[in-house]
Amino acid sequence: MLTPIFTSQIKANVGHSEPAAGISALIKVILSLENAVIPGNPTFITPNPKIDFDRLRIAPSRHARRWESVGPRRASVNSFGYGGSNAHVVVDEYRGIKNHITSYAADTDDLFSEDERLPRPQVLVFSANDQQSLQNQFSAIDRHLSDPAVSLRLRDLAYTLAERRSRHYHRAYTLADDVRLDSQSLEWGTANAEPPKIGFIMTGQGAQWPEMGKDLLDNFPAARRRVRHLDKVLQHVSDPPTWSLFGKNPASSCYPLPS
Repeated sequence: MLTPIFTSQIKANVGHSEPAAGISALIKVILSLENAVIPGNPTFITPNPKIDFDRLRIAPSRHARRWESVGPRRASVNSFGYGGSNAHVVVDEYRGIKNHITSYAADTDDLFSEDERLPRPQVLVFSANDQQSLQNQFSAIDRHLSDPAVSLRLRDLAYTLAERRSRHYHRAYTLADDVRLDSQSLEWGTANAEPPKIGFIMTGQGAQWPEMGKDLLDNFPAARRRVRHLDKVLQHVSDPPTWSLFGKNPASSCYPLPS
């Protein structure tokens, strides 16, 4: 028996959203895929008698139903605009690693986790096409974080803002160690016309007193193993140095790796 085609209309849920009708339908389909639910059509009461739903295998419903599936769930979105802007897209569910993190606390969340006891400052970055939009973006995030139902790790917010958002011309950032944001701490700027030049500076670690590095290797086996590993990597580069981190050359290392 062929599986019927289940249908659900965005207008039946939120009304006519005019220019946002297409994106509203796409959002609805994505939420349906994520939650395995096909929303109902509340206004679907009396079917049109001229439509042979059985022959066409079309199954509209007034009520929501579970989206049972043995394979990947798939949905199509139609957006036929009155002015001629027509689009159709097919969306498949994603069954890879589930890395979505919600900002709303679950009942099992540990409010006294290590992250809460030992907060670390995080850089929160923002970008937009103009400065007012940038300010609006910051205010919207600030309002969201002020919701008592919201509980998130600051590092997750920092990652999302830095790696999962478009990078526009107008920029701002702030350094925060909790979710109570301070608009006065924002540093404003714009994107550089050219990529920045990055320099690496050696601060001279190890020069505080003579043979400090030797004392470290003599007294801490973990440090000795790590430096041994780094020394081995260094000796296998295309043009290795003539010296070794453990001696004048790799063959004369004076700090053998413990068994």
